[in-house]
Amino acid sequence: GKLEKEAGKKIGGCSSHSGGSVKLGVPPSSRFFAMAALAKSLASKGNRLVTFARPHFETFSKHARRELGPPTDFGAVQREATALWAKAPKWTNTPVRRAFQNGLVCVEIAMWFFVGEIIGKRNFIGYKTK
Repeated sequence: GKLEKEAGKKIGGCSSHSGGSVKLGVPPSSRFFAMAALAKSLASKGNRLVTFARPHFETFSKHARRELGPPTDFGAVQREATALWAKAPKWTNTPVRRAFQNGLVCVEIAMWFFVGEIIGKRNFIGYKTK
């Protein structure tokens, strides 16, 4: 009722406020305490988040240093690459039928690309430049 109307009124026309407005009914001290309570709440939530995340971050850091760092033994890298290359199938041992099938798959992929380009530019030849 009346208190809500009073709280909704604005102060205007004061030389100290020059067009600004302040709501009546809410003392500045209660706004300060509300902001202080909000800051305290956010601080406690932040502390809980840090407490929860610290072990996870330490585990992540340990694995990231180990896995994302540069290799230290280049001989091992070369041996692994050679072993992997030895396991790969040789293209010279591929039967003619399988090579033909692989060629058809490559042609199909190329055709999908060209059809997508035609659909994207909405024209069969060239782009419309109007």
